[in-house]
Amino acid sequence: MMNDIKKLAEELLTSSGITFLPVDVNKIALDVKCEIFYMTPEQLPDDFKCKKDNFFNGAIIKKINEEKINEETYYLIVNPRHLITRQRFTIAHEIGHVYLKHVDIIDCREDIYTGDKNEQDANDFAGNLLMPENWFLHMYKSVSVSESRLANIFLVSEQAIKMRKKALGL
Repeated sequence: MMNDIKKLAEELLTSSGITFLPVDVNKIALDVKCEIFYMTPEQLPDDFKCKKDNFFNGAIIKKINEEKINEETYYLIVNPRHLITRQRFTIAHEIGHVYLKHVDIIDCREDIYTGDKNEQDANDFAGNLLMPENWFLHMYKSVSVSESRLANIFLVSEQAIKMRKKALGL
């Protein structure tokens, strides 16, 4: 499955015309018919499916279009209190749910450390999308830089860099 996820992320980067770093997740979100909303837990509607006190990073809602049943669009909700690196990973993660066809009506991301297979796959997708393997290996091998510098280049957290290195066996 990991190679399938890598391939899907690479295909999405190509179809979105992404050719430089950092990866433009906002453009990709638009390309896959996702509209991004930045909301704190307090701004969520009272009838929101996720528990507000558990709302951690983000959620995704499938928009039902009564006129065009086969046309799927999504609302991504991102917590603006987090660092931009966390927000970008959340957006990439939620795009992963869309691209991997995990979304029924609503998916809430209440805990980033879950053992759920769909959550792990969406995290793998986000890593592949934000830090494409060929670009990551090129930067890692040709430019002897610290994890901090790599994080700045890819506009992700140092934790994401560590996880990516581990996933690539570095």
